[in-house]
This record gives sequence, C-alpha cells and structure tokens, in this order.
Amino acid sequence: MSPSVRWVRRGLAAVLLTTLTAAAPAQDQARRSTAKCAVQMDNAQVRVCECQLKVGERTPMQAWPARGLVPLTPCHVKLTFADGKIRVQDAQPGKAVWADAATFSVENIGMNDLRVLAVELKHPLALTAAEDIAQDIATILDAAHKQGTDRQGKADQPRHGRWRHAWHRHAWHHGGKAVMLTPSELHWSKEKSPLVPAGAEIAVLEGNPDEFGPFALRVKLPAGFQMPAHWHHVSPQVTVLSGTLNVGAGEKADHAQGKAYPAGSFVHLSGRQPHFVWTDVETVLQVQGFGPWRIRYVNPADNPQKTSAR
Repeated sequence: MSPSVRWVRRGLAAVLLTTLTAAAPAQDQARRSTAKCAVQMDNAQVRVCECQLKVGERTPMQAWPARGLVPLTPCHVKLTFADGKIRVQDAQPGKAVWADAATFSVENIGMNDLRVLAVELKHPLALTAAEDIAQDIATILDAAHKQGTDRQGKADQPRHGRWRHAWHRHAWHHGGKAVMLTPSELHWSKEKSPLVPAGAEIAVLEGNPDEFGPFALRVKLPAGFQMPAHWHHVSPQVTVLSGTLNVGAGEKADHAQGKAYPAGSFVHLSGRQPHFVWTDVETVLQVQGFGPWRIRYVNPADNPQKTSAR
C-alpha cells in the first residue's frame, strides 16, 4: 500500500466533514448494531462511524440507513435480507461504495476481522449526492494509488469522466511541466459537457476537473445563456474576463435576486451553496478549482444530461 493511499484514508473523514452541510438527524448506527462501532464524529451535518466485525460474527436483522462505506480491511461478508435472500459481497480496502437503505444482517465470512468506515449524511440535499461523493473518494484513492504505481514504472492508463466531451480531443497533460498559452493557442470545444446547458464553449488550460488535482478552464458563454439552480461539492474560483456574469443565490432562479459581475470581477461561492447564473451578453470566464469537480442540479429535471436522454 502506498503512503499516498494511507494518507488519503486518514484524511477521508475530514474531507467529508468539510464538504457537507446541515439538516435533519440520521439514525444512530453505533447503538443499533452489535458490531463494535466507534463514533468518530457526530454533528448536525454528518455521522462518521468506524465499525468492526470479527471473523464469524453476525449482526442481528436490522434496518440500515443509506450510507457511504469505505472498507479499511479486505471485506468478505454475507448479507441476509428480510425477505430471505442472501448475497455475498466482496470489497477491497479503500474502494468507496454506496449502500442504499435496506433491512438485513451482516456476517463476516472472511479470513480477517472487518473494519469499515460508515458515513451517514444528514442533509436531504446531501443525500441526493452521496453516490457522487463516494465516487469522488474512490477517484482520490485511485489517483493516489496510481501515483504510487507510476513511480514503479507501471503504465499509466488514461481516465476520462463526465467531462470527456469537452476535452477528449484536446486534453493537455503536461506531467508537471509549465503551461504557457496565448489566446490563439486555446482549443475551444463546442461539444458540450453532458452537465452544462447547450451553448457554452470550453477550453481546457490545465488538468482535468473529473480527476484528483487542480484544473483550470476557459469558459465562453453566449448572450442569453442560462444555467438553472445548481451547486458543487467544492466550489471553483471564477474570474470574469469579459462581458458580464449574472449570479444569484438560492434553489430557484430569480433574476431579481441576482447581481451583475462585470469584467474583472471575482466569484467564489461556498461549497454546496445553490446558485444560478445567466448572461445578457457574450461572457468569457476563467474557472479554476480542485477536482474531482461536480455539478449537481437542485431540480433533477434541469439536468441537461437527463433531458437529452429523453
């Protein structure tokens, strides 16, 4: 196991706690289960428990909430559901998975004691994005592991995610080298990202928002562009280079509550804060942040990816 993977695991709970926001209480997993569970953090935002189950031990039949799970040891368990169905499940250490709410018992049929980090989110909005968060964790762990194997001379396999339409042809992987580009050297893509409304053009300056690490984009929005209320797990830093970007905060687009940011303005909203944007004139933005970066629409019907699939 590489030092990077161990470091990411230790910081996993802290990463989750800094990216989630508050609301209603979740169920108390530590009190429900006979497995040895230690509550690492419990506040209005999230509950993080580290649970252990010895070889051969089995929990009683019980209702488990929807949650993210990160095994800290090799996992080989038998799940017995309330309807009598049985499923054997394996998971490798550090591979984050999402588990829907269900009623079942867990038996450790592996060769080692089981340790798993369980994360229960308490905000309704956060629950809708928990699968993305679990995937983000897995991406970070994979990146850390890949970094370690690269040092051993193993081939690095390219990864393309939900932004592949924007940079599949024009991705710039500089391997740590300096990046210096003139405006004429930018490669603008008219192939829209599946999560961005039609009309936007994207030029990748550096990095990949779908992967672990820093990224920088140039985004060109046409006059009349509108992006419904949405939010990000980690909010990017936006600089208006030309035109005017209109931004409003809230879960519903209300232009009367927005503010105009002309060229030279800087915008950085807090993570997971719902907001909406629109333009009256062509506007060019510089967008910088740290990936993996996600766009989550408050109203799922506004997601252009789902709309195009209809």
